[in-house]
Amino acid sequence: MKLLKLKLCYSPDMNTSYSINLGSMAEMVHFPNFNKSIPTIIYIRGFLGSGEFDNSVEELRSAYLLTKKENFVAVDWSAYSKIKIGIPYFDNIADLKTICEKTAEQLKKIQSYRNFYLIGHSLGAQCAGLVGRHLKKISNNEFIIPRIYALDPAGPHFRRDNGYFESVTKSDAAYVQVIHTNYGLYGLDRSTGHSDFYPNNGMKQPECLTNMCSHRFAWVVFQKTVIQEGLFTAQKCDSFNKFIGGD
Repeated sequence: MKLLKLKLCYSPDMNTSYSINLGSMAEMVHFPNFNKSIPTIIYIRGFLGSGEFDNSVEELRSAYLLTKKENFVAVDWSAYSKIKIGIPYFDNIADLKTICEKTAEQLKKIQSYRNFYLIGHSLGAQCAGLVGRHLKKISNNEFIIPRIYALDPAGPHFRRDNGYFESVTKSDAAYVQVIHTNYGLYGLDRSTGHSDFYPNNGMKQPECLTNMCSHRFAWVVFQKTVIQEGLFTAQKCDSFNKFIGGD
């Protein structure tokens, strides 16, 4: 198993980081800058990003550094998600499934601290759901992740019409929030959380010329809410389809 890059946000030195093997992930609670009195964010970025250099990692880490309310840990699975000849997207999902299950097994080993929030973008959002789901299974429902924030969960191979893999749902944590910014394209095509938000109707985002830009916009929106709570307002609706239809 490749190394994970773990970066602690609540630290005097913003560049403080630790590289450990996934099999030793449970040891992070013993790091000098790890604060057990606050929650810990575990962020899993999307397909083709890098846990160390991906913009979403740096922007979210900076946001949480400003608030100083949570530890911040980034999972770098770029060694598995880089495009290689003969290694398609489908196989990357299979690799990620293994990583997510092993992550859940490591979290289960931490008995003295269980205040983890999972945040994931794209495939990372689907991974967050799998971590929560697998953790419930192997702990006989004794360890339930308090919160999952799924940022435009990946749609391909998770949709209703081609769902080879199980998608993140509200049963994966005590509270699951989903932000849809490229609904039905790169993103998932249905509501699956306790709360599902659809900025700008959830599809094409302002100033975005491509679907990939709209897909990435989910973490941009979330990062802004970390810095300033209550920045955005929402309208409660019975369903996304009714909202689009003007009901």
